Amino acid sequence: MVIVEDEKPILELMKVLIGRNPHYSIIGAFTNPQEALTAILELKPDLTFLDVEMPKMNGLELAQRINDMMEQTRIIFTTAYKEYALDAFKVYAFDYILKPVTPAAIERITSRLLKLEQVTEPNVIKTRQSVIRCFGSLEVRNPEGSLVRWPTKKTEELFAYFLCHPGQDINKWYLADMLWPDMLEDRASHNLHNTIYRLKKLLKEQEIGMDILKTNDGYMIDTLGSMYDLLEF
Repeated sequence: MVIVEDEKPILELMKVLIGRNPHYSIIGAFTNPQEALTAILELKPDLTFLDVEMPKMNGLELAQRINDMMEQTRIIFTTAYKEYALDAFKVYAFDYILKPVTPAAIERITSRLLKLEQVTEPNVIKTRQSVIRCFGSLEVRNPEGSLVRWPTKKTEELFAYFLCHPGQDINKWYLADMLWPDMLEDRASHNLHNTIYRLKKLLKEQEIGMDILKTNDGYMIDTLGSMYDLLEF
C-alpha cells in the first residue's frame, strides 16, 4: 500500500499507525502528489491512502488519475472535512477517514477489507436482505443477490445523492438544477418527476427496503432502518 499526505508530521503518524497493523505492507509514502502518481503507476499498490487537501494536485484529482490507469487499486481518502464524502464517492473511493486518523479508523478499514474478501454470492442470498455499497462505486443488490439494473443514468445518480444525504429534505429545484443544469425549469422539473417515479418503482419492485418521500418543497429518502457503508461511516 501507498500513503500520500502533504504534511510530513501527519504522514509519519500514518506510517506508524498503519505499520502496526499486520495486514498492511507500506511500499511507498509521499508528500508530493506528482511524485506519488509516478511511483504508484510503477508500484501498482492494492491500496492507497490519499489526503484530499494537497497543493498543485489534490487527492480527488490524484484519485481520478489513478482510476484512469489502474482500476485494481482501492482508494481511501483522509481529510478534515466531511463534506468531501460525496466527491469521494464520485471517484469510486473505497472508504473515507476523517482526521485525525486513529487506530480505530484503521481497524475499521481493515475490517471492511477482510469482510470483502470473505463475502461470496451464496452468503448474500442467504441473508435475504438488500445490499448497498457506496464506496468503491455504487452497487445495489436485491434480497436475491442480483445486481440492480438502473432504468436511466439519472435514476442512479439521484439515488446516489439521496444516499449521501439520508433523512434530509432536499429542494426539488435544487435536484432539478443538479441533474439538468442546462435545461429550462419546466422541462427539468418534468424530468425530475419522472425520475423520482422510476426510482420509487425500482425500490419497490427490487425490495430494496427504502422509499422516497414527497415533502413540501422537495423530496427525502427514508432508509426505513436499512444500513449501508456510508451510514456506518
